[in-house]
Amino acid sequence: MYLLGKELYNRNAGLMASFVTATNYYNLYYSQEARNYIFAFLFSCLSFYALLRAIRNPSFKNNILYSFWTVLLLYTHYYGLAIIGAQVTIIALFLTLTKSWGFKQKEFLLFLLSGFLILIAYLPWLGVLVKMNSNFTVFWIEKPGNDFFIKYFQEYFWSNHFIIYTFVLLIIIFTINALSGEKLNSRESINNKNTFSFILLSTWLLVSYFIPYLRSLVSTPMLFPRYTIVTLPAILLAVSLGWERINNSATKYIIIALITIVFYADLLLGKKYYTTINKTQWREMTEYVALNNKNNYPILSDRPWQLRYYLKKNNVKNTVIDVTQNSPTRDTVNKVTRGGFWIVTGHNGAPYNQEEIQLLEKKFITVAEYKGYDCWAKLYTKTGELITDFESSLPSIDGYIPMWGNSTIISKPINLKKGNYTFIIHGYSSKVMDEFAHIVVAVNGRTVGDLFLNEQSNRQQHSFSVETDQDVQFQLTFDNDTMIDGKDRNAFIKAIDIHPALQ
Repeated sequence: MYLLGKELYNRNAGLMASFVTATNYYNLYYSQEARNYIFAFLFSCLSFYALLRAIRNPSFKNNILYSFWTVLLLYTHYYGLAIIGAQVTIIALFLTLTKSWGFKQKEFLLFLLSGFLILIAYLPWLGVLVKMNSNFTVFWIEKPGNDFFIKYFQEYFWSNHFIIYTFVLLIIIFTINALSGEKLNSRESINNKNTFSFILLSTWLLVSYFIPYLRSLVSTPMLFPRYTIVTLPAILLAVSLGWERINNSATKYIIIALITIVFYADLLLGKKYYTTINKTQWREMTEYVALNNKNNYPILSDRPWQLRYYLKKNNVKNTVIDVTQNSPTRDTVNKVTRGGFWIVTGHNGAPYNQEEIQLLEKKFITVAEYKGYDCWAKLYTKTGELITDFESSLPSIDGYIPMWGNSTIISKPINLKKGNYTFIIHGYSSKVMDEFAHIVVAVNGRTVGDLFLNEQSNRQQHSFSVETDQDVQFQLTFDNDTMIDGKDRNAFIKAIDIHPALQ
């Protein structure tokens, strides 16, 4: 940004451009992600820097450098095509509208060479891009509204009102100053900093927003805030040039001081950026899955490449199966399950909708679950050691042992090895006075937990330990029976499902 600001206007503008970039939330956020967006910002700056040098001093070297940085931009993100559209418009303006420069053959051929080199370098990816575009008839990006730029502008600066209003004021100063200057009507006036900067930045902004916006209206939407990071440098440059046009030095330094204070106060105290988790916890979630997947169950995910990366980092070799949001739950599970499977997602993903999750939980038991920032993982298994025999004087009802009053039922003995276990009570209850049946659970006379049943089959998970290999019995005690206004609170127990505990 310093080089671009210096080349476009002067050294002070370059320094200010560096400052507003360093104190920009958007750049800070994406500079700390292992994704391509901050590189798209960088290469967009370098591409325009090289373009400026090629316009002001056309030469084989400058045009080759322009081609080089532009190719890197295109390979970083497909929004580079919108930047190409803006640059072609700028080149056309300066080739045809500057009177004394005219339509000279040398400049035209040099830019034609640049375009040819960019096309040749991008050809290997162009076919892939066309194929990808033809496959996307429905995409997760929504059509933009008419106020999209206002929303994007707020997002660039994290809705910090002071910074937004200050930057809008500086952009207005830059615009007024540029429009009141000389018109670009001669070869020498390319060096007219105000008019030249306004034409370049306004074209950069308008074209690079208009192309994706038009495409989003007539076809599959593609306009999305973080994709437009390739256009953000133009806004920051307009802010910097507006600041540079202020004649009073004290005012300029006060603006810098206030921006610094407000930015860091909001960053550290308001948003607590460095003390609050604000990015998807892929690493923590994958470590949890790796630690608790001793049976090497397959992993279903709609974010397979991220998951495979972190599993590889943990030296874990698991089967990761790509699923989509609309994949049929039962068909997928029947193909992959060997007694259990994981569902893992993150970054706003959800491989199954809530209806399908409910279907899963009717057939399988959730024995492990991780909930992190913007991600979650669940391990579903078939039933483990299932206890269905209880000592009770009452006959079962549809497979459930009724507990009509305060009472205790005892399971048949089951032999367990030394270790830690989890159990799930399969049962349900009627509700009276907004309260369900309360069950106290004991193992060989030692209380290990308690729970409230609900109106559907209970799936609450609890844990206990066995110190030595031994036979154990579960005692389930119902202790809050009541009847009010003809409504009787009862408990119905079907089974106890036991699993070895995960770490």
